[in-house]
Amino acid sequence: MRHQEAESRRLFLRRGGVVAAGGVAVATVLAVHPAGAQVGAQALVASYEPVGPLRAYDSRNGEKIYPLDEHDLKTSAEPDVLAYTVNLTVTETEGPGGWLAMFPGDISWPGSSSVNWFGPGQNLSNNAFVGIPDSGLITVRCGGQGGTHYVIDVIGVSFVIDTSEPSATSAEGFRAAARARAATQSAEWSVV
Repeated sequence: MRHQEAESRRLFLRRGGVVAAGGVAVATVLAVHPAGAQVGAQALVASYEPVGPLRAYDSRNGEKIYPLDEHDLKTSAEPDVLAYTVNLTVTETEGPGGWLAMFPGDISWPGSSSVNWFGPGQNLSNNAFVGIPDSGLITVRCGGQGGTHYVIDVIGVSFVIDTSEPSATSAEGFRAAARARAATQSAEWSVV
């Protein structure tokens, strides 16, 4: 069963998740035998809820990140969390420019950036939507020609809704369950 849940999470994230404020998505995830025969189906109900902002990580309490460095951050995500929407800020930038990329910790760098800077001493931010793998690890990678401190604030959470709860059987019940679930989020990440 745990394998099916993990595969459901990956399929949900591959399709973009739920990004609209307060959105609820219902998807059916099919289990398929390697020979191509369907062996089961599972409904996945997920919701996105705005939270916080909740300060998750601040590198100013430690060292800057420099080009080609990667920081693996252990999130405080519970198993039903699919993704976080974050505000990623660079501060005290160095050099002529650079970038940070934020991505799930179970994949290699996908080749994109989440926030860019164009000179020393800048403070810039951008939103990012990042999937949470089963390990709970997020990777932050630096590129360009200078280092920076960075700050991560969680501003939204996408998670699976437990449809076995009686209150989660209607649209309003889904929303109430989603709001209650989002209210329990904490954001204390650490470098591993």
